Amino acid sequence: MPHRRTWPKGLRVIFWFCILGFAIGIGQTLYWLLVTHEFFPELTIQGGYAAIAFVLTVICVVAGALSYRCAFAIASFITAAFHLGTTLYFNFGIFSMMFQDMLGGRWQFLYQPNATMWIYTWNWICILGNGAICYYLARYEFRFLRVLAA
Repeated sequence: MPHRRTWPKGLRVIFWFCILGFAIGIGQTLYWLLVTHEFFPELTIQGGYAAIAFVLTVICVVAGALSYRCAFAIASFITAAFHLGTTLYFNFGIFSMMFQDMLGGRWQFLYQPNATMWIYTWNWICILGNGAICYYLARYEFRFLRVLAA
């Protein structure tokens, strides 16, 4: 089994993003568990998302730490696709609230940003990042999306 240093640079970058995501996931899970109570007394959709995302990130980190390239690539693709889908779902909910304001002629969210607008913006950054990870893995690791040369 080749060492992780022999992996392509893009895959190594994804591994370090998984390490960063693991550290952030620990903090996020503790915050939601102890401060906002997203898990208890009843599990919310955000709490369920955080728990599933953390488990998937742990799988990525373990597979990458053990230098299992194929397992890491598959786990990373599943994790990024999960993040992509759920973040799009959450952003759709935020956009539907903003769209009602736009139809009512209220455009304050554009020049008076609030927490919801910052969350919406951050979610788009996450969507673009996870989309890029999915694209890289599909094109270069799994050999999908390859353009056939003449």
